Amino acid sequence: MQHGIYVAEFERELFRRGFAISHHSLGQLLDQVDFSKLKDFPESDRFSFYEALAESIPPGGRGIEAGIQILGENDSGQIVMAMSGKAAARAFPSSRIRDIWCKLFIGGCP
Repeated sequence: MQHGIYVAEFERELFRRGFAISHHSLGQLLDQVDFSKLKDFPESDRFSFYEALAESIPPGGRGIEAGIQILGENDSGQIVMAMSGKAAARAFPSSRIRDIWCKLFIGGCP
């Protein structure tokens, strides 16, 4: 599964927003979302998708290192739940983001 470049792009978006993701949380996210399928989408769509993922991070108390919030083990599950809820409600700002989520989410699209 070739997903490293797409994970790095997502991590850059997180960092831009003041977040970093723990290895454990990233592993949980990768168990549910197949980032390797992002190869089928143009860069602009991928970055819109990363923004949607980052916007799905719930507010909360997290550990902070050097001003960066570290996403922990519960955060990846909450991101997946939020994204699935938005997909079911068709609440994304663009239907393209829903299309990407539906292709990447291993649980399928509601």
